[in-house]
Amino acid sequence: KTMVGEIEVDENTNWGDQDQLAELVQVPLEMSANIRVVVRVRPPNQRELALPGGVVVQVGEDEKTVTVAGRPGNFSYDIAFPTEAGQLEAFEKIGVEIVQTAYHGYNASLFAYGQTSSGKSFTMMGVRGTELVGLIPRIGHLLFHAIKLSPKNDFFVQGSYLEIYNEKLRDLMSDQGKDLKVRENAELGVHVAGLTKTTMRTADEVEKIIDEGTGNRTVAATKYNSESSRSHAVFEIHIQQKYKDEVTGEDMQSKTKIALIDLAGSERSDKLGSVGTALKEGNNINKSLTVLGRVIKKLVEKQAHADRPVVVPYRESNLTAYLRESLGGNSRTTVLAACSPVRSNIEESLSTLRYASECKAIKTKAKKNNVLSPEAVAQELERLQKIREMLTSSMAKSPTSSGSSSKQAEAAAADPGAQGTLDDVIAHLNDLLEEKRLLEEGGFASHIEAGAEKRRTTFAAANHRGGLGGEGAALGGGLPTYPLLSVLNKDEMLSNQVLIPLRDLPFTVGSFKGVSFRLTGIGVLPEHCVFEERFKNPAPATANAAG
Repeated sequence: KTMVGEIEVDENTNWGDQDQLAELVQVPLEMSANIRVVVRVRPPNQRELALPGGVVVQVGEDEKTVTVAGRPGNFSYDIAFPTEAGQLEAFEKIGVEIVQTAYHGYNASLFAYGQTSSGKSFTMMGVRGTELVGLIPRIGHLLFHAIKLSPKNDFFVQGSYLEIYNEKLRDLMSDQGKDLKVRENAELGVHVAGLTKTTMRTADEVEKIIDEGTGNRTVAATKYNSESSRSHAVFEIHIQQKYKDEVTGEDMQSKTKIALIDLAGSERSDKLGSVGTALKEGNNINKSLTVLGRVIKKLVEKQAHADRPVVVPYRESNLTAYLRESLGGNSRTTVLAACSPVRSNIEESLSTLRYASECKAIKTKAKKNNVLSPEAVAQELERLQKIREMLTSSMAKSPTSSGSSSKQAEAAAADPGAQGTLDDVIAHLNDLLEEKRLLEEGGFASHIEAGAEKRRTTFAAANHRGGLGGEGAALGGGLPTYPLLSVLNKDEMLSNQVLIPLRDLPFTVGSFKGVSFRLTGIGVLPEHCVFEERFKNPAPATANAAG
């Protein structure tokens, strides 16, 4: 047992009956056009119980309706989880169907919405290494278990992790720090251009990507929640599958994506005590969530009045631009609305419940994502090569002109299947080249091994920079290693994510500006701790703490 917040939990993760759940994944889908809407009401904490008003949000016995004390009528949803519902139950009713959707060749999306401290991140990620593990790690585990039980099919799986922070997209798996752009075309659908995709062969490698990305995610403290997420986080699982059509016996390949989106909490700056940078962050969060609300209203209006034009403002926010496919396109989507049960948060909870009710009316058009045949890929490559040559030629003739040559380039890039700029056309061309290689005999296995070798090289290089301690020497063949300081955090997800290499000894830690590594906070001395080498290898460095 271990303590998590105010409760004692089991350190052994209960993944459920994986064999039985994998069998459910393999059952053919009954497709529904409407977005599936789920509400989860979290238990009240000790601070909330001490406030006047008590619990006012209740889930009905049918686990589909939600009532709010003092408000007439009730809200109705596809699923409503009461406060006593556990993480495994939530996964079995939400996550299994998401894996099932992707397994059968359709895009799947899940995004969690609610006020700060409503339990979104807990439901999505949970506390890993305990029975409280959340949906994202559980989805990864079940996916690979289903793959293990499908020996007749070949699978190729990649993972990506990004955040939308202050309306900018950042790749959490890359240290380049450049802003990414949301793109859309006929072949790739809505996607983030230049996003790192890491090969995954096991559920453990899903966990590694979560660890690496979580360590880079922007997190700050608010009055509600000392580990409140200050950015929208998106975890993507990309799946390619080779299989035989059960009717024709023809070799087929599908290409699907699972998008798991943990939205930043909606918040009121007066209640949260936000100032300075935190206030700006909150304003950007609220702006993107406001645009999301407008998008949902316009989608409902558009589908209710198909005979008249309705403009949906997807492009007013990077968040809604990314969610375009999830909300109104090629995806089977689940919306998870999380809310607090107590009277002190009644305004925010009612807003969340109304938002979830509006989502029920939205319809999407999920279609099976069969990949182009090798012949079709070759034709597409030839067409895009001509576009690239036209763009290159027009830019070479007038590199600084904004006149006719530029307009010709823009017109060429606007061709269906192209991306809009020369760089995007080239990126799309490279994607198709890779896809063509994967379609060839043995492509999956060779690419997986190449990805594994790339990860081994990356690990060794990171160790050389002081990032992985002694592990890299075995992987990288004698690269130098350094002892490490590991930074701890009250949030288990963020602990041990930042590693400080002790390369140059003596190494001083403290609050003074001239130290090797600076810390601030109550009780931190100007020169708090010194690491120095007392003996030559193999003896470790020792620490002398000041005071």
